[in-house]
Amino acid sequence: MTMTLWIVAFLAFSLPADYRLEHQHSEPVSRDIFSARHEFRAWSAPGGQTLTLSAWMPMALRDGGPMVEAGRWPVRVGGRELEVVETSLFMGVPQQAFVLYFQHESGSAVLAGRGYTRAGFEALLQQSGIDFVPAPPDNAPGALP
Repeated sequence: MTMTLWIVAFLAFSLPADYRLEHQHSEPVSRDIFSARHEFRAWSAPGGQTLTLSAWMPMALRDGGPMVEAGRWPVRVGGRELEVVETSLFMGVPQQAFVLYFQHESGSAVLAGRGYTRAGFEALLQQSGIDFVPAPPDNAPGALP
């Protein structure tokens, strides 16, 4: 299977080449005395599944809305032990989603899959080779003051 490498914020991962990037945005966000950068990407798969990634550096300044957990289980991703959370309500909308939260020295991220079976989402995680990339230096282009 042909894969496409993606580097978003502090995560590097591969997705099947037939996944199509549907939406992306990068924005500086300020709230009170805090500043952050938000990176968002959304992909669609040929089977109708969607995958979204929302990353915040150095911290999230908005929450995604209410979530109701329907289950959880451990997975090993990027050399770390994490948990996939299955939802019945995600971002304030009744929906089944498989959600993975990442914490990194640079910030935090949420990867959410919709339309997947549990086995399909786990297979995608294993195929993707998700790993963390080094934090950019403070003086890198696009770095926050």
